[in-house]
Amino acid sequence: MGISANAIACSGQSVTLDASDMCVAGDPLAVLETKRLGSCVAVLIHDPKTCTGGAVRYVLPDSSVNPQRARQRPSMFADTALPLLVDSLLSLGCRKEDLVVKAVGAGGVDGGGVFDIGRRNAEALEQACAMLGLTISARRLGGRASRSATLRIGSGQVTVKARARRRSCDPQGPTAEPYERATHHAGVLLPPLNHSS
Repeated sequence: MGISANAIACSGQSVTLDASDMCVAGDPLAVLETKRLGSCVAVLIHDPKTCTGGAVRYVLPDSSVNPQRARQRPSMFADTALPLLVDSLLSLGCRKEDLVVKAVGAGGVDGGGVFDIGRRNAEALEQACAMLGLTISARRLGGRASRSATLRIGSGQVTVKARARRRSCDPQGPTAEPYERATHHAGVLLPPLNHSS
């Protein structure tokens, strides 16, 4: 696949990824971050042996809904974004068996709504990783919190910050449970990432 037009190769800098962005870096000083993750998913991959890493922030689970858009912006969809990120890391000298995969996002910020994009994005992540032979070592998926995630290429450390959302039925009432208290997704307890409030 190669690196697409919306992929950024960064060196020694901090890069903020917006929706449908991807970045790979082989510089230990590089920092990749993404903010205000709702139903989007940020996949952060690090290779500790080569001190290389990358991240992608995809928006939708399935490229078949808009094949033309998927060709223009493959990092928009889970089923095209993950293969693109992995291929980009392999082209930098990484080996698939050395990749450490972490994922953040897939929130039900719309309350699960009719489309339930967050849940579908989480399912698409699992399918894409299985297809690629990758294991997710840590995840913060689901819940209603908006999250930010940072990957430090030098250490591979991923930091997640969560901001609870107010319940839509009572805007003056207590905030929704912070994500730290709602770590179940599909009935499975999710392993922790490095976390700060």
